Amino acid sequence: MNRFLAPALVAAVLCTATAAFALTPRVGLETPPFATNASGDCRAIGQQKAAELGGTLADAHVENRGGQNVCVGVVLVPARDGERGRQVSFAEPM
Repeated sequence: MNRFLAPALVAAVLCTATAAFALTPRVGLETPPFATNASGDCRAIGQQKAAELGGTLADAHVENRGGQNVCVGVVLVPARDGERGRQVSFAEPM
């Protein structure tokens, strides 16, 4: 009788543990909404900076500097009037 009862008991314990785990709220696993918005806002700031300089946006990302989020990036400005093309770095507070 024990060899039939033991697998059933193990299965019951596993099902109970799995159900308890599934019902336990998981805090902190969600993607914070501010990360996506800050990144998108930074990209928009970079696109605006590229338009002002007449170039194309190469990189834009958010950095935390002194407790404040700052949009940091690089704009590639093409060559004009015999000048060489250049990379212009920017850092704009958000």
